[in-house]
Amino acid sequence: RGDRWDGGGMMRPDVAEAKGVTAMNFKRPTRDVGALDDRTLTALKETVHFTVLPLAGGIPISRDGEFVGAVGVSGATAEQDEDVARYAAS
Repeated sequence: RGDRWDGGGMMRPDVAEAKGVTAMNFKRPTRDVGALDDRTLTALKETVHFTVLPLAGGIPISRDGEFVGAVGVSGATAEQDEDVARYAAS
């Protein structure tokens, strides 16, 4: 579970967590999940038991070709969120 910086929006930890969970379950960056067609995303959102958040800022973490976790970042621009998540995942 994440933290938020002083002055950060109250929902930021929830958004970051949803991005991380999305990245882990799809085993791809959340930006790429957002590229799925609307029909597929709608079906997934109605089927799975986690929040699918296809916004940039979620990056899966793999070691030796195996997915071991993910990181989600929220609070800046989409590009900045993704840059920070990539840095954290590396």
